[in-house]
Amino acid sequence: LEKAQSWFEKALVLDADRGDSWAWYYKFLVQHGTDEKRADMVTKCVLNEPRHGEVWQAVAKNPKNAKKSVEEILKLVAAELEQ
Repeated sequence: LEKAQSWFEKALVLDADRGDSWAWYYKFLVQHGTDEKRADMVTKCVLNEPRHGEVWQAVAKNPKNAKKSVEEILKLVAAELEQ
């Protein structure tokens, strides 16, 4: 699990603008991480304000999600990835 976490963090350093990567990492932390680690990751995601990613853009640009925060979009995208 540490190796997977390391790879997620490397991916986010290389392309912090890719929202799908943040969502996959969030999904991983929901299953295997601590509340503290998950909260830290959400804070970093909000600070980076990702704008790209196939699923991220589809969710973020949906008119019903127009007024939602980055954190809310992150959770919606993570849920969408589960399907």
